[in-house]
Amino acid sequence: MYAIAAQVIKLISQVIADFANGEISQAASLFDTDITLEQYLDKSFYKTASLIAASCRSAAVFSDSPVEVKEAMYAYGKHLGLAFQVVDDILDFTQSTEQLGKPQVRGCMCPGGQPLRKECNCQPPRGGRRLVPLAVVPSVPCCRHLN
Repeated sequence: MYAIAAQVIKLISQVIADFANGEISQAASLFDTDITLEQYLDKSFYKTASLIAASCRSAAVFSDSPVEVKEAMYAYGKHLGLAFQVVDDILDFTQSTEQLGKPQVRGCMCPGGQPLRKECNCQPPRGGRRLVPLAVVPSVPCCRHLN
């Protein structure tokens, strides 16, 4: 019984470390529009899929399942967690706050704070990207043609 508990405690500890890594990764690439699919999936694994994968594997550990079943349960949880995170990220951009039950990303703005328009000629902030989430940027005029 102690060996089973130790395996699950190790899984939970790894989830905590993974979650911290995912939050750091997300913060580091917050406005990076050049993020690769691999980087996005890594972040999504650390933030969400790690927890679901460890939970699924823990069920197999507590059931005293063979190693192959434990590995299969972990893989199932990983893919379920990745799918969940991808859908959650899409919903952040496509649904209302009321539908989501949490604050949503409400479109994009130019670096100075005005809603981004096709004719906007604003320069990105210090080598950054042009599109940034509305919820993060204060609403201040910047575009010459929008003033």
